[in-house]
Amino acid sequence: AAPLHAGAADLTRIRAEHAATIDGTVRDRFLPMSDELAQVTARLRVVEATAEAHKAAAEDAGRARTLRAEAEAAETLALERLVWRQHEGELRAQLAAARKEEGQVRDLAVGLKAMGSTNQAL
Repeated sequence: AAPLHAGAADLTRIRAEHAATIDGTVRDRFLPMSDELAQVTARLRVVEATAEAHKAAAEDAGRARTLRAEAEAAETLALERLVWRQHEGELRAQLAAARKEEGQVRDLAVGLKAMGSTNQAL
């Protein structure tokens, strides 16, 4: 029974050494790759975050351009309204002056007609 037990112990020892060798090889070979992969993944996340920030900035810039264009259009419209109101005021003043002149001419005509009637009566 002793040689069998010794063989089993040797087998266990060989398996342990083999497992340690495999673990060491895996660790030596794949751990640096794992670290490199982690670094690449971290850089990729930074690139993705930067891309998202650039995309958001571009969208913000687009919205800002749109808002500027809308503000300029509103300002132009307000100026046009101001010009039209001034023009409307000028036209109303001219109309009022024309009506006043028309009234004066009518009064003068009535006066002249009255004078003509008076002259005929004489």
